[in-house]
Amino acid sequence: MSIPRTVLLARWILASFAMVIAAGGCGQYWRDRGNDFGDAMTVGVTLSKKPQLAFYPIDYFNVGPLGYSHVDGRFAGLWCGRWQTVELRDRTWGVLLCGSDHLRLGEFDPENPRLFAPSKLAALKAAGQSPPKERPRYNKGVVRLVVQDNAPPPLTFLSCRRNIHLGWIGFHLAMNADEMLDFLLGWTTLDIKGDDHRGAPEAAPQERPKPAAK
Repeated sequence: MSIPRTVLLARWILASFAMVIAAGGCGQYWRDRGNDFGDAMTVGVTLSKKPQLAFYPIDYFNVGPLGYSHVDGRFAGLWCGRWQTVELRDRTWGVLLCGSDHLRLGEFDPENPRLFAPSKLAALKAAGQSPPKERPRYNKGVVRLVVQDNAPPPLTFLSCRRNIHLGWIGFHLAMNADEMLDFLLGWTTLDIKGDDHRGAPEAAPQERPKPAAK
């Protein structure tokens, strides 16, 4: 008599938990799950000093954007694996087959493969040129990507987001599908991204102070 697959899966999960606890790594196990969730999600509120507008309900992995977002303010929530408050600048729009993405949260890091393509960064370094200091504007939507290129970094095609901002306050949510899969499989101790067993998170990078007005 064959054992149902659901029973086998349940046994595997229980056995994985037992191995973690038996190895004395329970504390590290939960840290890894928290780190994986922080990698997978960006979620928080948006605040602005002036009334602004964003209604961006659909963004399916850069190929089907729909909505409009124009917000200058602050984001407070989970970003880059930490609960923090950072500067927000968003100039994004989409009409399904074409669109434009220009979202910046906090300091731009060209070493982040979701913000700037590693191949482009390597090409700039090989040519002795400096990487950009601001996140470039990328095209979205099937038609615009085919006609004009200028595609976002490859990893962002595994990401999607939703945001709404009415007046002075709003809500921002984004998910990285590859990191979410890593988070879900991580409960069974599988680590498809190879990023478990990280130490305590480093202090969040401080934003550079703006020069005082003369």
